Amino acid sequence: NFVPEAFERLFTRFDPHGSGALNESDLQAMIEAHSQERPGSKLAAQLEFRLLLDVAADRRKGGERAISRERLAALYEGSLLYELAGETPPWRS
Repeated sequence: NFVPEAFERLFTRFDPHGSGALNESDLQAMIEAHSQERPGSKLAAQLEFRLLLDVAADRRKGGERAISRERLAALYEGSLLYELAGETPPWRS
């Protein structure tokens, strides 16, 4: 389930520049922090977020890839893949 308060904590902690997006180094810092709390989760998280950047990242200045707050929220609440496919999630129809 999507928990808005936890999502806000994530951005407060891992978006140090207040850009409204997490770039590759921000995501790596998040993965490192979470892997300390959950040993054995690092490789899966790295692969998952690399795939997320491949399919849903915005390009920033200098070609840097970042996932916006809106897209990450859509991922966690379940609508991102529908949006990327140009479809409306069934619960919004």
